[in-house]
Amino acid sequence: MDVNISRAADLFFPNPSLELVYFEAIANAIDAGATRVDVQIKVKNLKDVNAFSVEIKDNGEGFKDDNFNKFKELLKTEEKDHKGVGRLVFLKYFRTVDIESYFDDKKRTFKFDRSFDGESLIEKHDEKKSGTILKLSGYRKDKIKAYNYLRPLALKRVILLHFFPLFYQKKLAKEELLITISLETTEPNSDYEFASDYQEIRLEDLPTLEKSSFHDETISLVDEFHLYYSIQKKEQIAEESMSIIAVCVDNRTVEMKMPGGETLPDGYELIFLLISDYLTGKVDTSRQELDLPDATIKQLKRVFKKHVSALLKESIPEIIEKNRELKNSLQNTYPHLHGYFKDESIGIADRSVTLEAAQMRFFQDQKKLLEATHLNDEQYDKALEVSSRLLMEYILYREFSLKRLKEATDKGNEDDIHDVIIPKRTYDHNDGDIDTYFKNNVWIFDDKFMTYSSVLSERRMDELLKELAGEDDEVDSNGTRPDIAIIFSDNPEKVEKVDVVIIELKQEGIKLAKQEEVVSQLKQRARILNDKYTDKIQRVWYYGVAEIDVEFERSLLEDNYVPLYSKGKMLYGEEFIIPDMSDRFSRIPIKLFVLNYDALISDAEARNSSFMQLLKKSIAGETR
Repeated sequence: MDVNISRAADLFFPNPSLELVYFEAIANAIDAGATRVDVQIKVKNLKDVNAFSVEIKDNGEGFKDDNFNKFKELLKTEEKDHKGVGRLVFLKYFRTVDIESYFDDKKRTFKFDRSFDGESLIEKHDEKKSGTILKLSGYRKDKIKAYNYLRPLALKRVILLHFFPLFYQKKLAKEELLITISLETTEPNSDYEFASDYQEIRLEDLPTLEKSSFHDETISLVDEFHLYYSIQKKEQIAEESMSIIAVCVDNRTVEMKMPGGETLPDGYELIFLLISDYLTGKVDTSRQELDLPDATIKQLKRVFKKHVSALLKESIPEIIEKNRELKNSLQNTYPHLHGYFKDESIGIADRSVTLEAAQMRFFQDQKKLLEATHLNDEQYDKALEVSSRLLMEYILYREFSLKRLKEATDKGNEDDIHDVIIPKRTYDHNDGDIDTYFKNNVWIFDDKFMTYSSVLSERRMDELLKELAGEDDEVDSNGTRPDIAIIFSDNPEKVEKVDVVIIELKQEGIKLAKQEEVVSQLKQRARILNDKYTDKIQRVWYYGVAEIDVEFERSLLEDNYVPLYSKGKMLYGEEFIIPDMSDRFSRIPIKLFVLNYDALISDAEARNSSFMQLLKKSIAGETR
């Protein structure tokens, strides 16, 4: 050869697969008119590459002078569906290919390696026969990557997949072809179904395909596309069965991996082959990828997927029913995306993929509206709809947070309860961004608290006082930490005085003395606030959340607390603090709410549910 074979092998096959070695040998044998091809594999295990060899025999016409001259020169081919470089893949995996070829009454032998010079030895042969034997040895890699590159059953599947169009043409033409694959190993591995085995590929075993033809001007204005397919329900799928979704290029397949993660009902064997003159020659040198612009490949996949989907749903009604169930389930779980769930799958749709696609459509609608410089009537109506959906998304987030709070309460873990409302040790400023509403759940106590300017979670009172005082004022406190402190204003435009919420949490299952601590701790916080910043605080709400059993309820009632309406237990009472011990008769009243977790959660659920039902009806009505 006049070409540097070593460099050419790396250039044309940068990332090949060992399967390509088998494909190339079988393709060459069929081109030579073979009606039988025998693939014989000998190996010990995956790591002992020195014991790995492959021998491939065929009964084709052999390396006559014309065939050998073509073999000697790369890229020399007379057929438009041939590349003229396939044999180089042998040298990506094996150091040497010893070739014996018989034709007429002659025998040609030569060694094909990276130093091949185009020479061969021709001898007279007494027996008149034809055929070629390839003996591949000297495996180049450190190990064989997978058992499926050796197992006859696995190789049978990939060979059928790769050559199905060619095999099917031969079947229709009533031609003969038998391919045998045998494995001989001295170290079987039952865990990977790896053992000596023998498999056959016979044309008569191929299913009969139906045909559906169509034009698509987005891909080609001239060429027609033909979809050959088989949808077979089988009581018991044989181990060697397969599903094929591929395009046919030059009598071989290029598998089309459809996006979406769909599955199919059990018990079906499927074949879908897309064939068109438009695709002739449009494959890379390794025949692994289509040689088309990315945009064209995407459109080809969309068109292919649409036609395959229609045929499957017509033949397997179960797909439609399961996808309808999935859509209803998703719309119930994510009502803000009602109308965005589309059935675009080939088979049974994947839940996460369908949800992601709906979210992306919703995002695209938001993006269009945000980028619009002027809204017409239609866009204005769409903006109102999108706003409703965004509000629904927030209501769903709140519902999910309530579920988490229930779980944390059931476990009796105060830290988890705290983290659901707002993560411990955080200091959250309201910057006006929409993400603010997803940072914490202080709305659980009251929706008006979401107008906060700052929320402090288990931070020292010093920090709360500094937030009230401003950056330059000196502050001091006794170092206590309220569980949650909220600063907000009922008039964001005018903040001379602010409102403050102090919340103390107690886990369930503690003794009465610990339960009563919730009141004493709130009074401690009140003394500090009253002592320091009465001029900056307009109102203060004090909440204590704890288990209210009979004894604690009795204690609160004895202190003149009044039960309030709630689905759980909530009591309201007035306590008094003495701001100045030099004037013990000067008392300031503070108002406390003490409630259990049932009251906190059920009241929040009732408020959230009202929003949820209203928005569900609104959004469902808009998408009809």
